Amino acid sequence: MAKVTNPEFPSEPPLQAMPVADTMRPIVEVVEPRIGMVSGCFDPLHAGHIEFFAQAKRLCNELIVVCAHDNTLIRVKGRLSSVPQRERAYLLSGIKHVDRVVLANDHDPAYMNFHQAWTRYGPCRLVVNYDDPHIQAKVDVVGIDRIAIMPRKPSPGIQAVSSSMMVQRLQAPKIVPLRVDFFGGWLDVANKNPDGMGYVCNMAITPGAALASTATQDIGAFPEKSGLGTSAAWAMLNGHDPYHFDKAHGCGWQDPAVIEETGLCVWHGGPTARLISKSSGELLRGLLAVFDTGVRERENIAGLSRNIPVTASHTMSLVLDVLKNMHGVSGYVMLLLDALARGMHTTYKAQLQEGMRTLAKTPAGRLITQRNARAVKYLGAGHGGYAVVLFTDSHERDMFVINVPSAVAVEPYLRGGELLPWPVR
Repeated sequence: MAKVTNPEFPSEPPLQAMPVADTMRPIVEVVEPRIGMVSGCFDPLHAGHIEFFAQAKRLCNELIVVCAHDNTLIRVKGRLSSVPQRERAYLLSGIKHVDRVVLANDHDPAYMNFHQAWTRYGPCRLVVNYDDPHIQAKVDVVGIDRIAIMPRKPSPGIQAVSSSMMVQRLQAPKIVPLRVDFFGGWLDVANKNPDGMGYVCNMAITPGAALASTATQDIGAFPEKSGLGTSAAWAMLNGHDPYHFDKAHGCGWQDPAVIEETGLCVWHGGPTARLISKSSGELLRGLLAVFDTGVRERENIAGLSRNIPVTASHTMSLVLDVLKNMHGVSGYVMLLLDALARGMHTTYKAQLQEGMRTLAKTPAGRLITQRNARAVKYLGAGHGGYAVVLFTDSHERDMFVINVPSAVAVEPYLRGGELLPWPVR
């Protein structure tokens, strides 16, 4: 075990460093000085740190690791340490590549927390990663001849992660709401609507998504590409940034935005999420169901020609009626239903023009007509697997759910309310 140096931390005599394996050839020629030093938060410690220490040790005979103070994490990362500094130092001292661990004080600048150790143990060679944002400042302190810049080398067979990614995974929720959209599809995609035309109306729903498998995007009991916002939900459950994740997959911001905001929401269309108004959505309780149409996403749906100005103009004629009635009491429900139904009809018509088959030809289509549904549309981009149905009363909705095997009754969800997992069929 390496020696840990700190006035308040018991230390042990340093053990002889383990010999470097024949396969661990130096990355660059080793020159004097023979003491190497690295510094960081190492919170939490992960495989990338171990690989970094291995690379650094190839440049020196003795490797000193400077472990950041707990208060440094607060200043640099804006959070408490997940592993207190003494425990971090103890873990670091058990790594074979590390000969000495020094606990940094709380006085040096955050990115210079090695400075006191450098003064005490120098001359050393300071080893840093190539993407260290403070390389120049460190060069100014120690000199260009005393610094070694290393590439990030992932550990063999291990997916590259950062400490921040690990913390995000630990802090990720266990269940998140899903969402339905009423109108404004594609108006949230930056390259489709850069000028910010029109409006988007959507709502967070329960039951929600709970992670069933980290190996695939398997959430709950329904398939991928459902149109219920499952990609954003999967990202959030795995501790990823859902906005970045959806953008990388050609989607807009509306899924992560409403899942985070919750409630019935109206947004400005455009490249970024700008909320206009939200309500609890309680006026829609008992009136919504979704079902699996059996249709799966076509190729290149993002590349289909769309008349965004026309779509935006349709939403402009709807949004005032929604805004006027979404905050009302029960007497406003029919006015709100009428506005949402018109928005759904308009969107569904556009989906049919893009080549989607009429929902009347699906197994659930006949029941949609029989149960006096006010409106129906494919969810999301219109080429996913689920559709949403808006009913006039809860009895018709419940009978539809009973008679359609894939149908699920969904309710508005507002943060703080009861959030149930998606049912297993």
